[in-house]
Order: sequence, then structure tokens, then C-alpha cells
Amino acid sequence: MNKNLFWLIALLFTLSFGFMSCAEDTTVEDPYANWEDRNVRYLDSIADVARANEIPELNEV
Repeated sequence: MNKNLFWLIALLFTLSFGFMSCAEDTTVEDPYANWEDRNVRYLDSIADVARANEIPELNEV
């Protein structure tokens, strides 16, 4: 009897985490919401830095 009660409490405790972690009403902004725009801007900034640091002698070869 005590063993069954222990397993029942353990099961209910484990299932309670599943219900708590699925909240949809959070106010935290998703860090991946606009990933494509941020990636394009990041790659464009790298290209701008590369163009600014270009060595003119390398283009003549």
C-alpha cells in the first residue's frame, strides 16, 4: 500500500511539471521572432566592414 501511494505521488508530481511549463500567457518576447531580418542585417554589416577594409592592391591581381 505504501509503495503504491509513493508511486502515485511521484507520478502526480512529475505530471504537474508538464502543466506548469506550458503556459501561453508569458510576456517574455521570443528571442527568435525576427531571426531572418536580424541575420540579413548582421551579414550586411560584415560585408560593409569587409568592403571598408579592402586592400586595393589585391584587386589589381
